[in-house]
Amino acid sequence: MATPLTETDYTKIATDTAERFIDSYYSALSGARGSIKTFYVPTITQDNGGGLPNITYNGELFLDAASFQRRWEKEMPRTHVEAQSVNVHVLNPTTKPTEGVKRKDAERSMSLIVQVSGSMRIGQPKEGPLRGFSDSFVLVPNAELGKQDHGRQWLIQSQTFRFVV
Repeated sequence: MATPLTETDYTKIATDTAERFIDSYYSALSGARGSIKTFYVPTITQDNGGGLPNITYNGELFLDAASFQRRWEKEMPRTHVEAQSVNVHVLNPTTKPTEGVKRKDAERSMSLIVQVSGSMRIGQPKEGPLRGFSDSFVLVPNAELGKQDHGRQWLIQSQTFRFVV
C-alpha cells in the first residue's frame, strides 16, 4: 500500500515542479518559440465559446495554445525573461483517486497555482529596457503522458499575464 503524501511532500513537490516548469517555459518564450503550444492542455471548446486552455496575455484572450504560439512567433520581438519571484500553492491535492496507487502517481495527482513576478526585455535581449510583469498559472498533470514519461509532466490549464505599469 502506498504511503499517503504529507503536507511537507506536497510543498516540496509543488516547489520543485514550479521551479522546473518556470525555467523551461520562460526559456521557450525566449528561444524555443516553436514549442510554446506544448506547454498547454489540449484545447477543449464549450458550447458557450469558453474552454481550455484559458490564456490571457495583457488583456487579450487566446482561445487555444496554437494561436498564442503564432502570435508569439510572428508578432513578438526577441525577448529575454527573468523570473524573480515564484510562489506556488497546491490548488487541489488530488485530481483523481490516489488510494492504492504508486507514490509517483500520487505525486502527479494534484493541481498547482503558480504566481511569478519578473522582468522582460523586449527587442534587445541584453541591453533593452526592463518591463516588469506578473504571470499566474494553473498547472495540471499531463493526462496524456505515456508510460515512458516522455513529454511534459505538467501543463498550463489557465494563464494570466500582465505587464506591470
